[in-house]
Amino acid sequence: MKRLSWLVFSLFFLFSEPLFALRCGHSLVQLGDYKADVSDKCGDPDSEESHYERRGNANHADATQYGFNGQQRFPSSSFGYGQSHYQEIEVLVEEWTYDFGSARLRKVLHFENGRLIHIESLGRGRYRR
Repeated sequence: MKRLSWLVFSLFFLFSEPLFALRCGHSLVQLGDYKADVSDKCGDPDSEESHYERRGNANHADATQYGFNGQQRFPSSSFGYGQSHYQEIEVLVEEWTYDFGSARLRKVLHFENGRLIHIESLGRGRYRR
């Protein structure tokens, strides 16, 4: 029974959303927040880095030998034909670093196109007076 309750307790905290969030004062910063909201809740970051990444996306439209009703349009043919489309887009990636002092871990917040996508924990922060 003790093992079961420990397992349920562990799973609860493993899959709870606030575990993947950052607390700034009395506010909670979560994935999907905008940069302006994070800045309002946590203040300006200690360091900021940004760069662009090119990402590709491939779409393939296929015209098969069957019609909408399931009937074979080209009974003597066994070929399919289609069209591929590849598109590259630029994504603005920003990394904000917060150092909350020696009592807490440093955090790196990763933004893509202005939205928070990942929160990374680093080592202990520096001693602050």
